Amino acid sequence: MYLHHLITQQQVRLSTFNRRLAGVKYWLVHEYGFQFVSEHDMSIKLLRSLYNQEEYLRLKPMRGKRAEKQSDVLRLIDRYDTDKKSDIRKRAICLVNLITANRPSEMVRLKVSDFDLENRTVQS
Repeated sequence: MYLHHLITQQQVRLSTFNRRLAGVKYWLVHEYGFQFVSEHDMSIKLLRSLYNQEEYLRLKPMRGKRAEKQSDVLRLIDRYDTDKKSDIRKRAICLVNLITANRPSEMVRLKVSDFDLENRTVQS
């Protein structure tokens, strides 16, 4: 009943459900000597299947998808007109971000001294 309530009423994420389930199992086994059998596993499987319903689907983790291929992004960067100073700046920011995969907060902390142009490395 408690586990069903977690999904339907509290609408906890699947990862939270799994952690709380592990805690309940541990407590039942170690405090009361309860033994889980296949019927219990089937009940838990049924509860987890709720996460596949439209209503609770947003509570499941979604695998991220890369927005663009790296080669496509590089091609777009190369198309910029490099004569203008602002375009060079945008191009440099894009290239550094593409290579380092830094978050915006990490990007703003970069200093010129972090770049080793000879060895083509960035110390972040």
